[in-house]
Amino acid sequence: MKKVILSIIFTALGILFSGRVYANTAPISWEGSISTEPAPLEDCPIEVEKERLEFKLESRKYSYTLHSSIKAVYSLHNPTSETYGLTAVFPVITSSGDAQDPLFQKVRLNGKEIPYTVWLVDPNQDNCDLEELLSNMPLEEMLKHRQPFVPQDDYFNHGPYPVLMLEFEAEIPPGEISRLEILTKTAAFMERDRLFTYGTSQARYTFHYYLSPARYWAGFKDLDVVLKTSSAAPLLKESNLDFHWAGWRRYRFHSDTLPEGELTFTVQHSFWYAPLRWAAFLAIGIGAFVLGKKIWSKISSP
Repeated sequence: MKKVILSIIFTALGILFSGRVYANTAPISWEGSISTEPAPLEDCPIEVEKERLEFKLESRKYSYTLHSSIKAVYSLHNPTSETYGLTAVFPVITSSGDAQDPLFQKVRLNGKEIPYTVWLVDPNQDNCDLEELLSNMPLEEMLKHRQPFVPQDDYFNHGPYPVLMLEFEAEIPPGEISRLEILTKTAAFMERDRLFTYGTSQARYTFHYYLSPARYWAGFKDLDVVLKTSSAAPLLKESNLDFHWAGWRRYRFHSDTLPEGELTFTVQHSFWYAPLRWAAFLAIGIGAFVLGKKIWSKISSP
């Protein structure tokens, strides 16, 4: 009987725990005056000692997509003997609703909020799929196609995935570690599998994170990525990085260096997930009741 109960428990736990966002800060320079085109800063002396990325999926679905908050925390080291002032950018895909009110975004340096400017990245290529376009649009192209962001512009009625770029200035003190923190949101690309037998569907949500801009720092190491899923899409289906299960609806990836390419991960809410979850709880409850009843009968028997 004990083997049966343990089998039920491990089966239930196995069921319960089975299992492209563009944004990463990059230093840029303005060639000459503020009116000229910006370019990635090739000789930036600032080093990234550590970066922690946290994606926290929201439980509520917005129309046909799913949102996730992003928290990017950088430990920046200035090895020079003088304070270094830099201009940096942080591009991010978001939804049309959030794009019209960018107040949810915050940039902090050593705990103090610093101002930033929001740009819209508009490549003006109507016949190109946005996902394909961004996969082949490096930071240089994003900077070339930026334009002033205007809340409630008609542009946002034409598509759910505008690309915004946060630009800010920061002064990094010499010889110490500074904490740069960026908070924002992103939206997923949604796909759906039809299962005609049962008339149900499985939705897949793919997020993208643009890692390559970080190569413009003088050094980069110790990347830690934490993914917290939600009831809207609890299962990590696939990713180009080697995420490991790290607890209830939690996955983690760690790398000592900056990975090649960009980050993509897909989460899913399968139609069978909730029923089997409750079935597992019910099986555990029944097993515990049966086992408790047998133990009680042995104790109470003369």
